[in-house]
Amino acid sequence: MKSLDAPRDVRGDREIDAGGRLLVPGLIDLRADLGEPGHTERETIASGLASAVAGGFTSVVVMPSTDPTIDQVEVVDYVLARAREAAKARVLPAASLSVSRAGERLAEMAKLANAGCVLFTDVDRPVRDSQLLRYALETADDIGVPVATHAEDPTLSLGGIMHEGFVSARLGLAGIPFTAEVVGVARDIALAELTGARIHLHHISAAGSVELIRHGEA
Repeated sequence: MKSLDAPRDVRGDREIDAGGRLLVPGLIDLRADLGEPGHTERETIASGLASAVAGGFTSVVVMPSTDPTIDQVEVVDYVLARAREAAKARVLPAASLSVSRAGERLAEMAKLANAGCVLFTDVDRPVRDSQLLRYALETADDIGVPVATHAEDPTLSLGGIMHEGFVSARLGLAGIPFTAEVVGVARDIALAELTGARIHLHHISAAGSVELIRHGEA
């Protein structure tokens, strides 16, 4: 590019009126659950990236919801190699915060970051152990990589399969109170403030959670 200026007498073979529209070089999907490795009957890295490009996404953050999960450097290398073979969207792997996403032991976060992981998360599983999450946030802050959590108090949501309220009572199904999320959000924000780490909260659905997040960002 030599210069940037208003068009003069230049005419194109095809002209598109982009007034009122947004033009971007490419979108980034911050949370993609691809099926490979482990669930290729559902989706492969190649097919998932082809779908991403068709929708305008040029970069994809791949969640460790795989089998095996992304908690070893070898799995990171495999995912990146398959992405290179597909030659579609750019893949940014997210690694498990804990080994096997079991919430018992920290994954080797520094090694995983050096291998190319840009995020640590146990995806849809809340980290039960607050001390473990604190250590994870401290480590993540040291190596400059953010953490994403599924904010939920599992003791409040235990056995629930839908929102707790009139409908769950009428159907006779175990409900999950919105407080389960709010309590989880409060804890995770408090630990992020304690450690100074960057945190992203998945799956927010409660108004109380939004208020806590606004307060935490202030």
